[in-house]
Amino acid sequence: MKKTHSLRRRNIKNFQHFFILFPTYFFFWIPPPLLMTILSTSTTDSSGTPVQLRVVDDIYLYIESSQNEIIEKYELKHIYGIDKEQDKTLIHYCHIIDPQQEQKEGENNDKTITNFRTAGIKLWEQRTLKFQGTLDDAFINGFRQLIVPNQNDDVRVSVIINPAAGGRQAPVHWETIVKPMLLAAGFNASQFQITQTLPNGKTRGLAKQLGIQMLKDKKKTIILCLGGDGTTHDVVNGLSDAFIGFEWQEEEQRYSVPTFQLGIIPSGSGNSFSLSLKFESIEHSVLQVIKGQTQPFRLIDVTLDPDPAVKEKGAKAPKRRILVVMSWGFHAQLVSKSRYLQPFMGNTRFSWVAMYLLLFLQQHEGELTMIDAERYDPTRKEFVHEGQVELKDKPFTYFLVANQDSMERGFKIAPFATPEEETMDIVMMRDVNKEELKAATIKVLEGGRHVDDEKNIVEYYKSPELLLRVKHASELCLDGEIVYLAAGGIVRLKMIGPSQGEPNFMSFV
Repeated sequence: MKKTHSLRRRNIKNFQHFFILFPTYFFFWIPPPLLMTILSTSTTDSSGTPVQLRVVDDIYLYIESSQNEIIEKYELKHIYGIDKEQDKTLIHYCHIIDPQQEQKEGENNDKTITNFRTAGIKLWEQRTLKFQGTLDDAFINGFRQLIVPNQNDDVRVSVIINPAAGGRQAPVHWETIVKPMLLAAGFNASQFQITQTLPNGKTRGLAKQLGIQMLKDKKKTIILCLGGDGTTHDVVNGLSDAFIGFEWQEEEQRYSVPTFQLGIIPSGSGNSFSLSLKFESIEHSVLQVIKGQTQPFRLIDVTLDPDPAVKEKGAKAPKRRILVVMSWGFHAQLVSKSRYLQPFMGNTRFSWVAMYLLLFLQQHEGELTMIDAERYDPTRKEFVHEGQVELKDKPFTYFLVANQDSMERGFKIAPFATPEEETMDIVMMRDVNKEELKAATIKVLEGGRHVDDEKNIVEYYKSPELLLRVKHASELCLDGEIVYLAAGGIVRLKMIGPSQGEPNFMSFV
């Protein structure tokens, strides 16, 4: 009996040793999941070869040979249309090319202050699969329901095009990319209502009239903005104007807070807001409009005292709302001085102007008060509530308020900011020298590592409301527009949304 127990103990011990060395052999092996076929049909490809089309797990379209060998595989999230055309069937999809994957071994992939804007960019193309003969209606209808779950037959598509945007390419983008993709997805040309923007701030008025029309006829509408951040800024402000304080509210005994759905098509020279939505191209943004998934985004109300737009005593200041950025100090100077170089240098102008500003680095005196603020603690990797915070002991070198993590591709200045949050992110550096500012900038390019610097060179807060008083006359950047604030002037920022009686804005993502 003792011998049996001893042998049993030895066997258990040996098994335990084997388990430690090879733990997954018995207990952690999981069989691969079975692929579930949702739809299937037989046809012939463009060369006349018999093939099987099979939709698997609501995720992939497989094209298989007659021997059930996979010839090609496509993700349904990249497919946006299926059509019958005479004796053919067409399936429309986006093809994505990653230049970095095709980069030769040994080539440098590191981001620098001059190449970060192009690092990681993927190329999107419209492509079409062609099959001989028409597929059966059951497959086509089922497939269309999978790739375009929200049918849009009764939706008005209001298209706002800035003809000057992106080197006058926005109208071309509409005709060659946006419109063809929408038609392939099942939209009709009769649904499109085209409006071209006007210069000198008149776009806001056009958007206001559109908003009033939408609120009165209550027709479901998607608004597509083809332009840059300036176009989106004007459209959002105009739609907000349509809801705030107009006669129709009294006539209709006040509607509930409306929801405006926006498709942001990055056709401008500055497309910061589209970056917050993680769009990689125009095709990508249109694809997300077709797929129909949305998320809210919030605005920041801006009040200036004195307001430079008020020319006469007693006149009412225009209501200002921003969705991307407010800055003062280094960043505002960068935007201001770069304006004149845009026709010649594109976005590379920012790098050259930044190097110039570093040589003649300025400090900016002011007083900042943040309400109900949270401060990021780099040692704990979390935000800590601090309540009301007042800062006036040191001058400001860099001051930026954002509703999104990046101002440019690869430049993650506010890494924890998202457009749907009801707090704004405040990033600042106070009384720093050019070497400290340059070092922090490099860390911004490294995925936003600047906020984790335990030297506290970078101060990072979240707050729903703040007031900034500037000691000397200053330039402010409001969504890329430069506004002048007099000495002793105050800028007040406050997050707004449906809970403050403002419209609810949704963007396709």
